[in-house]
Amino acid sequence: MKKRHIVIMGLGRFGGGIGVARWYALQGERVTVTDQLPPEKLTESLAALTDLPVKFELGGHPDKLLNDCDLLVVSPAVDKRQSAFFQSALARSVPWTTEINEFCRRCPAPIVGVTGSVGKSTTASMIFAALKAVRGEGRCHLGGNIGRSLLGQLPEIRSDHVVVLELSSFMLEDTPMIGFSPHIAVVTNLVNNHLDRHGTMEAYAAAKRNILKFQKADDIAILNRNDPHVSTWNQHTRGKVIYFDHAELALQAPGRHNQANAAAALAVIKAFDGEERIADAIGALEVFRSLPHRMELVGQSTNYLNETVDWLNDSKSTTPESTLTAVGAVPAGRTIIILGGADKKADMRLLAGDLVGRSWGIITIGATGPKIADSIRNAMKLDSRGDSGLGYRTQPMLIELRTLEQAVEQAHRWTIEKCLPNDKSAPVCVLLSPACASYDQFSNYEHRGSVFKELVGRLPQTSFHG
Repeated sequence: MKKRHIVIMGLGRFGGGIGVARWYALQGERVTVTDQLPPEKLTESLAALTDLPVKFELGGHPDKLLNDCDLLVVSPAVDKRQSAFFQSALARSVPWTTEINEFCRRCPAPIVGVTGSVGKSTTASMIFAALKAVRGEGRCHLGGNIGRSLLGQLPEIRSDHVVVLELSSFMLEDTPMIGFSPHIAVVTNLVNNHLDRHGTMEAYAAAKRNILKFQKADDIAILNRNDPHVSTWNQHTRGKVIYFDHAELALQAPGRHNQANAAAALAVIKAFDGEERIADAIGALEVFRSLPHRMELVGQSTNYLNETVDWLNDSKSTTPESTLTAVGAVPAGRTIIILGGADKKADMRLLAGDLVGRSWGIITIGATGPKIADSIRNAMKLDSRGDSGLGYRTQPMLIELRTLEQAVEQAHRWTIEKCLPNDKSAPVCVLLSPACASYDQFSNYEHRGSVFKELVGRLPQTSFHG
């Protein structure tokens, strides 16, 4: 049989493009990968494919690739409405698909799909940890938007296994092509995000609801009771609806939001196995540690009172709402926050008001730094309370800087200048939670978080946890 020519549009640096390219190449197909980025920006991804006969067209998407293209595989990162190459493929009636669709239509095991605006990676990872504790190490698989394609593991996945997939709105946009919704759908929350891609909040919500759209009567939807949007989505599924709230566990992962993530994980375990193994699941959740770049403790220093200062890396936070969640998980009045980055046109006013009431110091950086600082100043004008009466000020220190390196140096200087209030009942925190995308100064949020870790590790008298 003649080998098909498979064109992969978007190699990227997070695993999906690599996984689908490897999978098709190992099936004996002719594979060409095209990406807008030049080779020097894709070094690690290219290295992952050097053992296979894959061709590359990098630094753009030449139309000539469509001349003999039998199947176009489109990365979820591609905005198809804005892509001239994709629109040209449609005009030529070139068949197309996505990596996640190719996996889902072949997967023999029940799938737990997890989506939401904030916390879906952590929730998916908690579910995976709990399932492994209950079902055993080799019988559970984690993939999807978390950066791991499972196509290569298909030969190992059996019908009595369980697959956990983190599903982004970009992925869910295209799952109706195959009429797919997971056996168990978990929805954490819905807040404004990716409106630069989806256009409107309703379009964004509609993409998320695809996780429920094709569920059958024997499927299950696990929804956040406390989210004003998600709590009403019972009308969008034909499956059984289970609501989750908050757990009350001794978690190592900090914050009330992680108690909600744990409650969602326990709801999944109960849906599969009832109460019989719930103690094993709880044990796994209580030793679960925060994921990299998500409220991750990366170092500890000492302030002028010989108190410990926790340095927390929440670089994954790219929206005001996720930073609001992070700020709610750290001590009020004892936190210095670093935020700012590339502009996603998000409204910072609600976040600014919360920061004025909860932060001791605020450092803005990056392209959005001046905009955020202006929002903070406006919030300060509206807040005339002065001292909170709880031992901390409601008018935080504010400084605008340009780079993350400058911000880390400034935060460290603040902690050793005898400025923070003396309150032994709560730790001091320096929190990187940018509320913005990273691509003004960094290649991605992981790069930003890694630079933060490196900078913290250089500080004098700091124990490095990275």
